[in-house]
Amino acid sequence: MAGLDRALADLYVQRLARLTPDARPQWGKMNVPQLLGHLRIVVLYTMGQGPEMPFKGNFVTRNVFRHLILMRMVAIPKNVPLPKPKGMKEMPQPPEGTVEQLREVLGQYLDRYEQRQLKPQMHPYFGTLSPGEWNKFHVSHFTHHLKQFGV
Repeated sequence: MAGLDRALADLYVQRLARLTPDARPQWGKMNVPQLLGHLRIVVLYTMGQGPEMPFKGNFVTRNVFRHLILMRMVAIPKNVPLPKPKGMKEMPQPPEGTVEQLREVLGQYLDRYEQRQLKPQMHPYFGTLSPGEWNKFHVSHFTHHLKQFGV
């Protein structure tokens, strides 16, 4: 399965730009600015930025769901909580973001990916992913949230 590229990133940004700030998700509690911030910090995480997440997966998430989700044979389940970053007592509130901030970080990510300069952190449920696997993860992750908001 193909991963994230510039054309697909542009399409995702165009679809997200159609959302109004008061759009309601079909599941979950995030609002649109929190969604945009969440997507941005996940992309930054795959560029090695942000606090490290502890591994909370198991044999099944690492060896079964990982492959099914990366191959898009199974969708990411709804309402999967992110684990608390290492060293934090409480889960921080989802940051708010904008379409422009997301567009900018996607450009930075794709530049580094194309130049083979990514040093991603470990996925909290799937374990160590290669840059190519993270690239496929982004497609599944964006698709999950686009469905969540009906775009």
